[in-house]
Amino acid sequence: ERQGRRVVVLLSDGIDTHSALDINAVLHKAHESQALIYWIRLFDADSCGESPAEKGMVSAWRQAIPFRDQVRGLERATRESGGTIVQVCSPSQIAPAFSAILQELREQYAIGYYPNVRKGDGSWHKVRIKVSRDGVEVKAREGYVDD
Repeated sequence: ERQGRRVVVLLSDGIDTHSALDINAVLHKAHESQALIYWIRLFDADSCGESPAEKGMVSAWRQAIPFRDQVRGLERATRESGGTIVQVCSPSQIAPAFSAILQELREQYAIGYYPNVRKGDGSWHKVRIKVSRDGVEVKAREGYVDD
């Protein structure tokens, strides 16, 4: 009902210990919402770029594989939404990360798409966008949910 873009900015290390939804449900909700997802991914300064899930993190609730799958699911949701993952290795990098996201949002164009045939089946439909202009970076949602 309300015009405009929906944007989610997630400030997290990607390790979930208390969620009510599993990563597949989160991915489905991300598809349905059509929101752009930006993930400011927090790392320890000592292991910048290597997440705890990738190092075999375990807890009383989860083993290493579910942690890894969860991080991959967040990466997938971010990528498919057309958003970006910004890696942050110290608290001083958080404000510049938000600034970079705001700058990217200001420089975007919106293109609408109406399918020829609406299935209304609630499934994910892939979309591919190509441009023929050199020096242009295309970032777009990888698809949509046809409700």
